[in-house]
Amino acid sequence: MDVNTPLGGEQPVEGLAILTFPTRLTAVAATSTDALTFPTRLTAVAATSTDAYTVVFLGTAQGHLKKVVIENQNNALEYDDIEVDQGSAVRQDMHFDKAGDHLYVMTSNKISKVKTKECSIYEGCSQCLGARDPYCGWCSSENKCSLRRDCREAFQDPRFWLNYKTDRCAITRVKPDKIQRTTTRTLALMIENMPPVDGPLQCVFSSMGKDLSTETRRTAEGVSCPTPRPDLLPVIPQNKMLVYKCQHMASNCGMCLNLAERFRCGWCQSSSRCEVAAQCEKERGWTGIAFQVLTATSSAAGGGDAEGPNSRFIVDRFEDDRWQEFTHLTVDKNTGTVYAGGVNRLYQLEPNLRLLQYVVTGPVSDSVECPASGCFSEDLQSMKPTNNVNKVLIVDYTHSRLIVCGSVRQGSCQVRDLRDITQLTRNVSKAIVANNATASTVAFIAPGPPNSPVTHVLYVGVTYTGRSVYRDEVPAVSSRSLEDNRFLEIAVTDVTTSTQMWVNSLARKRYPITYVYGFGSENFSYFLTRQMEDTCAGSPYMSKLVRVCQNDPAYYSYTEIPIECKDQQGKHYNLVQAAYVGKPGTDLATQLGIQTNEDVLFAVFSPFDPREGEGSPQPTDSSALCFECFRGIGVRGLNFISPSHHCIERRLDLNEDFCGMDVNTPLGGKQPVESLASLTFPTRLTAVAATSTDAYTVVFLGTAQGHLKKVVIENQNNALEYDDIEVDQGSAVRQDMHFDKAGDHLYVMTSNKISKVKTKECSIYEGCSQCLGARDPYCGWCSSENKCSLRRDCREAFQDPRSWLNDKTGRCATHRRRDRIR
Repeated sequence: MDVNTPLGGEQPVEGLAILTFPTRLTAVAATSTDALTFPTRLTAVAATSTDAYTVVFLGTAQGHLKKVVIENQNNALEYDDIEVDQGSAVRQDMHFDKAGDHLYVMTSNKISKVKTKECSIYEGCSQCLGARDPYCGWCSSENKCSLRRDCREAFQDPRFWLNYKTDRCAITRVKPDKIQRTTTRTLALMIENMPPVDGPLQCVFSSMGKDLSTETRRTAEGVSCPTPRPDLLPVIPQNKMLVYKCQHMASNCGMCLNLAERFRCGWCQSSSRCEVAAQCEKERGWTGIAFQVLTATSSAAGGGDAEGPNSRFIVDRFEDDRWQEFTHLTVDKNTGTVYAGGVNRLYQLEPNLRLLQYVVTGPVSDSVECPASGCFSEDLQSMKPTNNVNKVLIVDYTHSRLIVCGSVRQGSCQVRDLRDITQLTRNVSKAIVANNATASTVAFIAPGPPNSPVTHVLYVGVTYTGRSVYRDEVPAVSSRSLEDNRFLEIAVTDVTTSTQMWVNSLARKRYPITYVYGFGSENFSYFLTRQMEDTCAGSPYMSKLVRVCQNDPAYYSYTEIPIECKDQQGKHYNLVQAAYVGKPGTDLATQLGIQTNEDVLFAVFSPFDPREGEGSPQPTDSSALCFECFRGIGVRGLNFISPSHHCIERRLDLNEDFCGMDVNTPLGGKQPVESLASLTFPTRLTAVAATSTDAYTVVFLGTAQGHLKKVVIENQNNALEYDDIEVDQGSAVRQDMHFDKAGDHLYVMTSNKISKVKTKECSIYEGCSQCLGARDPYCGWCSSENKCSLRRDCREAFQDPRSWLNDKTGRCATHRRRDRIR
């Protein structure tokens, strides 16, 4: 009417989502009900129908096209995802061709004609119906997955064409389900909805490209098929085979072309899938590779053995010769899956180091002047292709996810699926880690506020890079929440306090702190650092142990104390290079006055290079191994955190459990805690890992020359190097070394190799004298079987301890011959 116009409503019309996505939609068709939501940004939508189905095509900001079938008013199913133009958002205008067989999809500088329906990609009835593709069904008369219009018999009898909504595969059961190939048997095929068939039936058995037919008869339940004569069957080779499918190994063109040449995979443009050439439609638009990019060699799987004098110790190896270096490695303690991060790459490997998945993470168009959320279009001139260096790689066991942080986007983080790292479940647009290749970042998960020990947080230590104003927002040390609604935000914030610590803005540019290692133990969390003694130019570098109480919501307990390792001649090793928290063997635990389930910090140190002066953090090519038990009380004096003040007197009992107050904070010590080196080396050590076996404490040390040293700690001040393994000559061992689930192997990472190294190998020792003389803590002489073995491999050892002798408990038995005197 001409009154009360225009009309508007305040109460929104609400619709129930029938599907969600891990991406944001910016263009959708208006309907009364949201059919689906996604954890990704959607930018375009087009819809059509086929018989009973409503089909929706959705473009994403990442250049993908999602196919969705709406099953009812409140439910929908995403049944396919096609990469159209990776990294370039799909524009809003999408249009079908006249027949509806194709959809025109536009991105920033590409227009693509994409098939809306493609049934030939599904093999077998189960896969055809299991895909729940609304266009496809199983054409039983032609034994193929097809459109209904392409199944000639379907128009005579609907039972010849089955789809997922109305039917299931005709053959529902085979009896017997297991047969010997050496014997002729009759198989009973249970068939539902069997269409009428004129003339005789045949069963066709296919194997290795050979088809064999047998006469068949109908039964009340279906048909019966005699198997072919055994002498007509193909010979089964006795060698090992690898069964694979290209499209399961790579989901986009880049990954497909980076598969090893031996797989003979290539990118099929007509199906937008990774295929072998024979599977690509008429081999049109198939792009293969003429070189091998990634190699994963494994002696266990019949691949090439590791080369070198110690190849018997290296059982598996993964190499990446084409791409840049590895930076981090971690192992899922539940599944044994290995994850590795590097420059522009993220890898998921089986325990035997076979490649499962990998993700290309860079280069990324980025600029240090851009915020973590990225630059807008007017800032694009300052952007350039930037390497994405992996800085954090952590398994979050509580939430079953992989936390990955890189150097791009101001050091932002992602969450990926532990089972399939190609599945990105969350992006966190926050500056959290270091934003260049060389600045340090250490992160670990341990109990923390607001409700320690129930709640766990991510502790992060970051070197200040000062490359842009956005770096001023990154604390030096922080505790970050792992809860979904506050993920990676500062765990606790109040008006004047929070779980973070900053370097004084006046000092941070001239006072770099290198974070080396971090861990949680008992009720505390710790960082190991290298930093200058004070903020004056030329001040000598030292190592410090940083401690904060896990239940401290204000970081009042933040404490630093210098640590140092020195040898028996009094030489000081002041620069910590790597560390590892492990458990002691019974001998070492007794000497330290602790239990075998308590933590010991094993660390390797080097002295500063005198040619560079004390004011340089450059180490020499010598090292020492020390261990600590976390004891020591500090005093006030961290002027690089905040201006130094005189201590305020308070009548308090300070003990190891003291967790700080709002005065005299932060605390620091000037007198270093010194440890006596267990062993020194004329080479620079770069990695350490420790374990125990019965009475022994065993330490594995990686060197800058690519070797792995095996050391047994005999007592508090003495250790013995009993083996040296060449892992990757000339390439420094990276700090991340991890044992497998059984402790029988150690994963060792160098610049572009990951090696699975045996921790114990007794068969190399011949005879009792050599076995015990090696002083290998894992090995002993099994007298009942006349061999050098692990204790568990000597059957009589559990009945009689004297059947298995090691260098500590026994010595080789000798027999004295008495000549007969006539």
